[in-house]
Amino acid sequence: MNRILAGLILFLVTSGCGGGDSSPNPLAPSASTVPVRLIRLRIAGNTALTAVGQTAQLATVAVMSDGTERDVTAATTWTSSDPMVITVSAAGLATAQRFGIASVTARHENGIATISLTASPPGTFIFSGRVREPGEGGLAGVTVTDLPTLNAVQTNAEGNYVLVALPQPQTRLRFHKDGYEPAEINATQQPADTPLQPVMRLRAGDTVRYAGFAPNDFTYMVGGVPCSPCRLVRVVAERPATFHFRVTWNEPRVILSLWAHGTVTAGSTTELEADVPVPQGESVVYLGLKNATMFGGFHVPFTIETTVR
Repeated sequence: MNRILAGLILFLVTSGCGGGDSSPNPLAPSASTVPVRLIRLRIAGNTALTAVGQTAQLATVAVMSDGTERDVTAATTWTSSDPMVITVSAAGLATAQRFGIASVTARHENGIATISLTASPPGTFIFSGRVREPGEGGLAGVTVTDLPTLNAVQTNAEGNYVLVALPQPQTRLRFHKDGYEPAEINATQQPADTPLQPVMRLRAGDTVRYAGFAPNDFTYMVGGVPCSPCRLVRVVAERPATFHFRVTWNEPRVILSLWAHGTVTAGSTTELEADVPVPQGESVVYLGLKNATMFGGFHVPFTIETTVR
């Protein structure tokens, strides 16, 4: 009897343990417990307004890690880069306050998205851009003129400008500021980046130190050949003479060249000397980098001394 009872107990115990292979493992994660994450945000809605006071309802769409998309407009924080042009409410309603362009930014959780909204009359175009002085940043107070229409605006403190209600999708712009060389560019609706160079004017006997070359500097066409990076130098002579130029710099990684009247004179590692015949009045020479391919993200101040031979 005891042997039968012991066998029954052993059968019951092994039956209860033997089904372990079919029981779920509490340590193994299931697909339903993996958290769904925000991958990115995007903004949907009309981005081209055509009248002051016109509105556009923007929506924020969250793209999730499981491939789904969610409308999170109600939980979005909205901001406008220029509320004088475009305002945006807490619910994502954008309103044109005046003609122009502004960026609208949406933030939700750890995601951020930005779009550009324009406001311009029907059938017209907006041109925007930035004017800068290389090595110094945005340039304020530059007059930007659309040459076909003569519409003009001035750059703001950051060097940015916007021309609105222009009749063509491409145009030609002129840039002017006292103390700087004027510039013209062919412009499209893409934001333009335009450098302006301070006027560099020398007379016999002058010794002038310039801040010099900087990253993303100027390019000039000299006799059909690009001089880049390059600086334009105005030379003033009271009578026809031969000017002796001595240029020095402290960056041995670059070699400077003087472009004058069809002749190019290259310097050594830190010095350049050249004799240049100049007429009475004002003429132009160019100072550029001979080894431009080696020019990197560093600045090259230089000094120019002029004497008359």
